[in-house]
Amino acid sequence: MSPFSKNSIDVNTLTQVIEKTVNAVVITDTNCHITWVNHSFERTTGYSFAEAQGKHPGRLLQGPETAPEDIESMRQAIAYKLPFSKAVLNYTKSGQKYWNYIECQPLYENDRLTGYMALLTDVTSSLVAQNKLIEAKNRVLENSERLQLAFAGGQVGSWDWSPTEDRLVFDKSWANLVGADYENLTHNLESWEQRIHPEDLDLFSQQLAAVTTNNQDYFISEHRILCDHNQYRWTMARGQVVARNDLGLPTRVVGVHFDITRQKQTQDLLDTQNTLLRTILNVIPFSVSWKDSDLRYLGCNDNFLALSGYKHSRTILGKTDSELKPESTYIEQQLQDELKVVTTGTPLMHQIESRVSANGGQNILDTNKVPLNLNDNTTGILEVSIDITELEMAREALRQKELELRRHGRMQAVGELAGGGAHEFNNLLQTIRGYVCFAQDELNPQSSAYSDLSESIFAIDRAVQLTQQLLHFSRIDNIAKIKCEPDDVIEDLKNLLKPLMPDKINLNFELALSLPPIRANTLILGQAILNLCLNARDAIPDGGTITIGTRLITSETGRDQIGFYVIDPGTGIPDEIQDRIFDPFFTTKEVGKGTGLGLSIVYSAAYEHEGKVEFETTVGKGTRFEIVIPQYYQKSETNLEKGADEQELYLEKDTSLNNKTILIADDDSIVTLVTVRMLHNLGYQIITASNGREAVEIYRRERHNIQGLVFDISMPHMTGTEAYESICKLGNPPPILFCTGDATPELRHVNLAAKGYRFIRKPFNQITLEKMMDELFSDALETI
Repeated sequence: MSPFSKNSIDVNTLTQVIEKTVNAVVITDTNCHITWVNHSFERTTGYSFAEAQGKHPGRLLQGPETAPEDIESMRQAIAYKLPFSKAVLNYTKSGQKYWNYIECQPLYENDRLTGYMALLTDVTSSLVAQNKLIEAKNRVLENSERLQLAFAGGQVGSWDWSPTEDRLVFDKSWANLVGADYENLTHNLESWEQRIHPEDLDLFSQQLAAVTTNNQDYFISEHRILCDHNQYRWTMARGQVVARNDLGLPTRVVGVHFDITRQKQTQDLLDTQNTLLRTILNVIPFSVSWKDSDLRYLGCNDNFLALSGYKHSRTILGKTDSELKPESTYIEQQLQDELKVVTTGTPLMHQIESRVSANGGQNILDTNKVPLNLNDNTTGILEVSIDITELEMAREALRQKELELRRHGRMQAVGELAGGGAHEFNNLLQTIRGYVCFAQDELNPQSSAYSDLSESIFAIDRAVQLTQQLLHFSRIDNIAKIKCEPDDVIEDLKNLLKPLMPDKINLNFELALSLPPIRANTLILGQAILNLCLNARDAIPDGGTITIGTRLITSETGRDQIGFYVIDPGTGIPDEIQDRIFDPFFTTKEVGKGTGLGLSIVYSAAYEHEGKVEFETTVGKGTRFEIVIPQYYQKSETNLEKGADEQELYLEKDTSLNNKTILIADDDSIVTLVTVRMLHNLGYQIITASNGREAVEIYRRERHNIQGLVFDISMPHMTGTEAYESICKLGNPPPILFCTGDATPELRHVNLAAKGYRFIRKPFNQITLEKMMDELFSDALETI
């Protein structure tokens, strides 16, 4: 129904005007209850007339974020029957927020208030609906002025084009943009086209034709336009069709012009930088590729193509590795690793892979796979690999050299015996014992000769045991290891321990549940734990309880570890001998009751399992020994099989520990170069010294710039431990990692592990060094 009475002048005309206006119109009674709305109101708010009728406009459209002061000011105006205009945050029926400019007028008939009429304008969009801003310009003068100021500051000009009338009205802001005299400016399309650069005119005409003939509702064009001083500037024209005639032809297009010269200059600079980066990417000695969230290739560098045997990047773009190499056996594991990086955002660092090169050779790669944020807000993956084939060959050569050194000189005190004649000596002892037993069988057990031979057999058995311990202690590290459960190692010892323990000693087992497996030689590891148990037994001659247990030791920077501990309530270890307890042949037991190799074998067993031995002791209260070794890690099929023991990968790494400066001291320049490169690869800055004395002098000068030390133990002029003692005297020494090529006399007599220092044996690989450096700085943080 019409809101106007039938005797109103031009009722039909007024009704059509209100119905067809782009603004929403609301008419209420004197109590502000809606009696009529036009179609624009229904379209803007989502409420039909039936839903809105009888409702209060404010309660219908206002929401939780509508400003209370705006609501109060409108209530005051209505209370005093005053007109008002106000921009208010309203809500549609669906809950969508929009800004509503309300112009409300009281309605009178014969001086009597009959209701209110409100004109509602959606002012949320500005540039897209420029025609609405122009129509509201006279009513919203303040907003119009602000818009003009924004145009001037942002180098924007507006225009209003009527294609059917060949009339183009430029705003003053447009004239200011191009530096034209607004008073003398010709307002038609030809005036615009005359300013466009000749090289851009054809494309501009095509883009404009898409609006006038192809029924496209928007217009976008980037072109150069002639401005003041006869200079061309890059601009972007954006327009929107706001009206069409009955034939569907546009009758009005409103738009703006932006000055994008700086953006274009920036884009040109970015293009230049991208070209430079592409050049750098193609000359660095790394294989680089990147993929999307579906693990499809997005790009690569030339080194990747050369290494993979592809002629052009087009061959791989948009494809996965399984599509490119369906016959490959390691693709499934590789895809699982990459999918984990994409889904969890956790990088996979320093993965050692063996890959067949384009010429059929075998390449060893150190690969890093990190998450990559893409423009579509998804996560892809960036893969960077470096060919470390030669480095791995050098590492293997160093390892072989170390094995040879250990074979011939690991323990100077037992080297000749264990390395040259231990096996023959053991055979001789076995022969002698056999013949003694044969002779004993011929004698009367009650005779003195039989007793003498029994003592001989006891002495022979001790000699055999000593020889076996020496053989184990001096053998090379390449012992057979298998995947096993930690608790199985303890279970195998239970039956063996019972006859070795007197009745007054109880065994208490604390075995953790559901421990991860380890990679170990159960015989050697079990012998080490047995040695600890026997030492505990001897420490409590009056009886007591020995606790044997296992536990999980979690780590945030590397693999978790398993601890095997033995606790006794015995006499403890005095402070003055704690530095020597791991030295071979050192013992506090009576003559004939100990070989002095028990803890040396424990220490060797832990080292051969890539672990360590820790102990806590209090004199008079007891001692706790613990063998700590890493849990078993299943390597992917892409890992290098040769030397696999040394190539466990870290799944997580605290990159905040890097970017530190390390002082390296080593008298072997070749080893120094290898160590420097490894630490550089790990992100550290390096200072080098060729001996201990030079290291101390450098530290005096650069102490404020040095956060860590890596010292060789044996060096001329001043040993590594002596150099560190001098540095400690300067105050606040940084954490240190000692390194050694063999078991030198100094290492035997000064047990570094017992003092809490970390050390690493040469030759070591980068993975082992990375682990040690992470643990070194983690320990330093825990002591702060």
